[in-house]
Amino acid sequence: MNDAANTLSESPALTSSRDRVYRTEAIVLSRFDLGETDRIFTLLTRDRGKIRAVAKGARRPTSKLAPSLEYFTRSRMILSRGRDLDVITSVEVIERPDELGSRIDAFSHACHLAEVTNKLVPEEQDVPEVYRLLSAALSELDRPGDPWLLARWYEMALLALTGYRLDLYRCANCGNDLRAEPNVLGVRSGGILCPDCRSVDPNGRVMSVNAQKILRSLDRNGMGELRRISVEPLLAGEIEGTLSIYIRSIAERDFSSLKVLREIREAAPNYDV
Repeated sequence: MNDAANTLSESPALTSSRDRVYRTEAIVLSRFDLGETDRIFTLLTRDRGKIRAVAKGARRPTSKLAPSLEYFTRSRMILSRGRDLDVITSVEVIERPDELGSRIDAFSHACHLAEVTNKLVPEEQDVPEVYRLLSAALSELDRPGDPWLLARWYEMALLALTGYRLDLYRCANCGNDLRAEPNVLGVRSGGILCPDCRSVDPNGRVMSVNAQKILRSLDRNGMGELRRISVEPLLAGEIEGTLSIYIRSIAERDFSSLKVLREIREAAPNYDV
């Protein structure tokens, strides 16, 4: 009897059935509707990288899954493997950034973080460091603070983790140490160029000394720097534009998450967002 039981417990059919169901921890990056009642989610998981999965019936008013699958929610999930897409069968919320929905500035930057992550992280590549980074950034965005500065810190940290660190200390062409002077971000060279090498990339973008100082401060001190510095609007625009050019050159696409926020600020600069 024991031999028969052991044989049965390790049979291919039962092993296959067990392997089809797995647990993970995940953050919702994006979603879109499928058919009349289903919804497909892009998830950044703690131990399986970025995956896509479907939640059956998530658009029904009576769905038990839908309230736990809002944007930026961090949850424990049970999924079953499907032929094309895995299926979300159970969700338990760990952390829901409730304050983001009432602050358009913070919400827009959270959307930007998710969009950049979605485009720079390949599917099904184990990236636990990125998962921890995004989790920490979303938690910080849910608190009072400067979403703009946090987004710039996140972009730089994400670039480093995905293999695209922006070297702020040496010329991308000659390798010499950069001096405290205007230098050029070379789109083709994928880094900063000293004045002697700026002809390598005629379309590069000039970076002021102060812009380089802010980026180096964030690079060296991380999240701890967020509450210690402030950036005036003109310099903020320069820094955001510089990082945007660099990230677009890697992702080979534009990012739209902050477009609405920029339009609001341009139309009503005194409006508190």
